[in-house]
Amino acid sequence: MIENKELERGTVTHTEQTKGNTGVGKSLYFKDPFTDMAFLHTLALHGFKGSEIGECYLAAAQIREGDVESWREAWSALAERVEGLARSAESKSHRVSARESYLRAVTYQRNVAWSIRASNPDYRATIEKSRTLFQRFAALSDPRIEVVEIPYEGTVLPGYFLRPDASGQRRPTIIIAITRVRSSTTGLDLRRLSAVTTRCWSTCQVLV
Repeated sequence: MIENKELERGTVTHTEQTKGNTGVGKSLYFKDPFTDMAFLHTLALHGFKGSEIGECYLAAAQIREGDVESWREAWSALAERVEGLARSAESKSHRVSARESYLRAVTYQRNVAWSIRASNPDYRATIEKSRTLFQRFAALSDPRIEVVEIPYEGTVLPGYFLRPDASGQRRPTIIIAITRVRSSTTGLDLRRLSAVTTRCWSTCQVLV
């Protein structure tokens, strides 16, 4: 369902040209391999607090096989509900619960974006919503994730600067460039973030 060719047809099923060549074995939940991979990817973010397994299966139960609209509605409803949890926790100064909920909402909102063609006006609004949610997560992170802008050829490249702790100690910094096409909604790769910061390095992830 992630392929634009599929969205042109308004379905979630994969094309005949790619059938049998996806490299995907037995499905986890959905028969369509692309839909199933998207679901598996969402589940995998649980290890980085980017999703909750129970929430993911709750959304999946609402999705009809081959129906892109039900995919969009299920993840949109879940994103909205989890954002509500985040805002409620933030209003009570429960920073950890708030930021974790905001981050999950980012993931679920990203899944909504995957089901919308880039030419659709709703796509841009969905992307901006996800970035807004991520910036709430970033502001509540400990240490705080800084939203940065890097001057480049008359414009700026957006990015995120992350420190392993709040000590202020100077550390080696890794700069990771992520293409806007592959960056989903925020540009932050949780897997790289975990690998770098746990080794006490700083990192700047830049959208190019």
